[in-house]
Amino acid sequence: MASSTLITQINNLIQNIKLEKGKIISLLCENQEICFQVFNQFKNAYISQRNFFFFANFFSFDPSFKVKDIIKFLTLSYNVKDETLYYKLISNFSINLNKKYEELSLTEKILVSLCCLLITDYEYYILNISTFNFNNEFWDLLLKFKEKNKGCLIISHNPIVIEKISDHVYISLDFKLIDQGSPSDLINKYVPKIFVEISHSSSSKLNDFIEALSRKRGINIISYDGRVVKLEVDRLQDSLRRIFLSAEQADFIINNITLFFPTLNEVYKIIKKEKIWEK
Repeated sequence: MASSTLITQINNLIQNIKLEKGKIISLLCENQEICFQVFNQFKNAYISQRNFFFFANFFSFDPSFKVKDIIKFLTLSYNVKDETLYYKLISNFSINLNKKYEELSLTEKILVSLCCLLITDYEYYILNISTFNFNNEFWDLLLKFKEKNKGCLIISHNPIVIEKISDHVYISLDFKLIDQGSPSDLINKYVPKIFVEISHSSSSKLNDFIEALSRKRGINIISYDGRVVKLEVDRLQDSLRRIFLSAEQADFIINNITLFFPTLNEVYKIIKKEKIWEK
């Protein structure tokens, strides 16, 4: 059981999060365990409010239930007057309605459950998706929450998932709110540079190339060896021109250039004081 101090910390975090109808808000946590702790405390804080629905992973049913039985059960349980809405929604996915619950994959179980949420009358949904294995079907389904003007809070430890679907992100660390903003604003704030990886076959000219690069503005040399040079750059077009100019000055042969644009994953690494651009 969580200590009173921990509960207080989580409650303080929760109070800073503002939900908005028609928006997908996300809370980024360190790991799956913390996601569940925050989700459970959210549930304790708001369970008495009738316009909130809490969902973690998927609903559980009798293994022998068929999908069509589950649809009937869910629509009755949540007072959905027109179950054809559910059938219309579930028809977007290749799920056999005569398939038994025990035969469904994890993805199918989650889709069946999320489809139910979308046809209920709740205004706000708190979703713990820390264990979800996302694909395009999930993206499309979650975006329907916005289309239906429902407020949605996603709790996850996956920055890539959060970046793709969120209008606004709250970043937490040790149960404290560290920062918030749109994914693009957070990325520009913490990682304004682009990572460039240059593969080459000019070891004998490498030092000359590095020396030429070091004199160019807007280029930070991260590392280099006999095969690869790694850089951070700011203004991409200008920096690429300077990179090729440096190669020409040093008679250095570039085989390939790969660009890595920063994501929310790099933002969270910086916040956790981890090195970025490491595979």
